Amino acid sequence: RRRPLGPPPGSRRRRVALYQALPTALGPDDTQPATKQPQGPSSLFSTANQHLEAAVAGLRRAGVQDYLSLGLLTRAWLYRLTQPTTAAAQADLDEAWEIAAHGPMPLFQADIHLHRARLFGKDESYPTPWHSPQADLAEARRLIEKHGYLRRMEELEDAEAAFGIASNVKVGAGATDGGA
Repeated sequence: RRRPLGPPPGSRRRRVALYQALPTALGPDDTQPATKQPQGPSSLFSTANQHLEAAVAGLRRAGVQDYLSLGLLTRAWLYRLTQPTTAAAQADLDEAWEIAAHGPMPLFQADIHLHRARLFGKDESYPTPWHSPQADLAEARRLIEKHGYLRRMEELEDAEAAFGIASNVKVGAGATDGGA
C-alpha cells in the first residue's frame, strides 16, 4: 500500500515551528542571524543541515521534482536561520521556483511566494529579481484563492498582518484543502 502524495504527517507543525523560530534567530535589525551560530545547541543545527543536504541530494538523484521542491523550501529556512549571508537560501528558493514554474505546480508557487516574503520581507533591499514582499503575498493570495489551497490561508493572513496588508478574504464555496 502506497502512502498518498502530499507532505508527510506533521509537516505543518514543523513549518509553524520554523516560522516561530525565525524572528528569535535574527539579530536586532531582523535581517541577519543574531550570531554566526544560532542560539541553542549548534550540534542540532549541524545535524539538521547534514540530514537536509543528504535528503536534497537523494531527491535530486531520484528525480522526484515535487519532493525536491519541498526539500529546497525546508533547506532555505535552515540556511536563512544559520548562514551569515542570504545567497544559499535565495538560491534554493530560485531553484524551487524553476521546478514549480515548469511543472506547472501552482500550489508550490504559492508556497514559494510565502517563503520569500517571510524569509526576506524585512530585509533592507528585497532580493533581485523578486519585486517586493507585498507583491509576493498578493500573488500567493491569488494562487491560494484560485486553487482553493486553504491549508495556507492562515499562514498567508499572518504574513499579511506582519506587513500591514489588509486581507480581502474572498475564498468561495467549493474550495478545498489543496495538496502540497
